[in-house]
Amino acid sequence: MNRLNRALAWYNAIREGSHETEVALIEREISAIDNLLGRGVEELTWHDDFAEWLVEVYSAINTLQERVLTAQGNVKGGLNNIAAWGNVPLHNRKLNPDKMELLAFKERHRRILNRSPVN
Repeated sequence: MNRLNRALAWYNAIREGSHETEVALIEREISAIDNLLGRGVEELTWHDDFAEWLVEVYSAINTLQERVLTAQGNVKGGLNNIAAWGNVPLHNRKLNPDKMELLAFKERHRRILNRSPVN
């Protein structure tokens, strides 16, 4: 029963914690899990041996949950990388007594190459 409770907690977390665009991408898997859960509710009783059904439900939800968490982590990591790059200026003001050139464009290629990679 502990595995069933854990699987249902994962399933509820996927349904409640995913954005509607994420749910649209995994709708087919969610429908398959809904069918499995429906079969368990409608066909199985406490007197039945539902070990195989439980393994099938657990593995389906676990696989989907791992994929969703990985995808969400990748999106968060990408957004963090974008934010880190956005906080570092690409062009700096140039110390130029003649005021002919306000930004140091000629050094930009070197500056891009020297930028530390975002982790």
